[in-house]
Amino acid sequence: MSYTPAFNSVFFIGTQKPASVVTDYTSDTWQQVTGIKSVGEIGDKVTEIKFETLDSPRPHKMKGTRDAGSFELTAGFLANDPGQVAMRAAAASNDSTPFNFRVALKDGSIRYFSGLVMSAEGVTGSDANAVQMEKYTISITGAPLIVLAAA
Repeated sequence: MSYTPAFNSVFFIGTQKPASVVTDYTSDTWQQVTGIKSVGEIGDKVTEIKFETLDSPRPHKMKGTRDAGSFELTAGFLANDPGQVAMRAAAASNDSTPFNFRVALKDGSIRYFSGLVMSAEGVTGSDANAVQMEKYTISITGAPLIVLAAA
């Protein structure tokens, strides 16, 4: 068993075609977002429900709704990169229809999810030797899927 390094992972933005299963995602049209420096956490989190009763010294706990949350995608700013142009356009849009996203990992595994690009912010840098960056915030709207690489 070996770990998968993050380098050579590739991030893509798709269309606003509804997708909830792998075949929906695989039939989409994809545009690579180049210059990616980091991708945040992608995955569901369950909300904890706590209920305290007078007759118990401990709270009752249950699982509530699932939320994949939001994450930041950071890239070196490339004004004419088609993927970054698509990300900026998605952020500027007032349409609340989610876009599809794909993260292809070095080992061949693929993560799919749908979400809204909530922002595209320029990051100038803190010193003369820094690269100008762009930070995108993506709010995941559905259950993320992972297709594991063939063994």
